[in-house]
Amino acid sequence: MAEMNILNGTYHGRLGRTTGVKWKNKEVVKGKIWSKTPNNETQTKSVRAFECLNRIASAIAKNWWQWLGLSDSKMLKHNAVARLLKDCVTGHTFTPAGFFPCFHKDGTNALLSHTWDNETKMLSFKAQTYLSGTLGRDFSWMVLVFDLKGKVYYVSVPPTKTVEISIYIPYENENEPFILLLNSVKDGKKYRLGGLVLNDFVVLETLYTELLRNSEWFYIADGEIAGTNYDSVTVDSETETIYITG
Repeated sequence: MAEMNILNGTYHGRLGRTTGVKWKNKEVVKGKIWSKTPNNETQTKSVRAFECLNRIASAIAKNWWQWLGLSDSKMLKHNAVARLLKDCVTGHTFTPAGFFPCFHKDGTNALLSHTWDNETKMLSFKAQTYLSGTLGRDFSWMVLVFDLKGKVYYVSVPPTKTVEISIYIPYENENEPFILLLNSVKDGKKYRLGGLVLNDFVVLETLYTELLRNSEWFYIADGEIAGTNYDSVTVDSETETIYITG
């Protein structure tokens, strides 16, 4: 719909197959401005991936901003966190493996136990941090539960070093959600980010050995490797199953 200024003899908006606009301080009439070409599949995947990242980044920024050592002088807080976690978007896909570059897996946090009941959709777990010092002053840690769509089901900055959580996950989620542990240690005016723990070794069909207890691995034979704390990791090509023993 167009709006006409009778005194000036001009109009703004769509009228028939024309569009009235102001260009370089002049009133002009152009051919109808059509909507942009729809996104292709790759562009759509990229948009969805960044939406996932923004959901995660927003949850972290809202609850844990002061422990990240970031600045919001040039951008919003959740955008600053999203930039920190930019590696979570790889190949037009969101992956929690992108936390690796900035949060080190240093053994200072632990997921002591966890169970997932796909029928009742109940997730239960026990987590602990081994950091020393005064919690809330010298260090802080975060617990985050989310899925591959970036939907956050639980977020907490525990006031204690050990937590036991039991939460209901909506029925539409068929896969076990991710449990993520992070921590931050105040080092003068800086913050050391670490404590990375994730409850699953396989993310988007990729085995991340960094998530296992030891990342030193040795080649044994085709389709089989071994680690310091594991007897072997074997791949069954027929069933496409990974077996970890030890």
